[in-house]
Amino acid sequence: MLTANNPVCFSLVSQLLRLFLTHGIVGLNYHAEMQFTLQGGLSKYEVLKAATIWPAQTLGLHEAVGSLSEGKMAEFVVFQPGVDLLRDEGGMQGTREIRYVSKGGKIWNPKMGMEEAWPEKGKRKTMPDMNP
Repeated sequence: MLTANNPVCFSLVSQLLRLFLTHGIVGLNYHAEMQFTLQGGLSKYEVLKAATIWPAQTLGLHEAVGSLSEGKMAEFVVFQPGVDLLRDEGGMQGTREIRYVSKGGKIWNPKMGMEEAWPEKGKRKTMPDMNP
């Protein structure tokens, strides 16, 4: 549980919070940070919350982001068939198995270099440099 009495957990969640704040340039390190957080003692469910709703709550943004609910900005990932992050024996490795990304009201295929899959199939997204 995330409390001030659990400094290891608090430190690990703060690492993910830092990544959440800079989500515009998140790359593969985000997946590694989730794995490190799992190794640091959080459950898989807590790691997922640390990457989504907890930072949104901390920043007071939970009414708009951090989970999927009516009225919120729906930015999320769709994993490849068969990926179950809570049951995967490989820790958080399944987070790398992304099939689609929903961002800005569009569906993107990251395997095709962020090619739009819907509504304008084939359109390319201009991406910022990763870790410049």
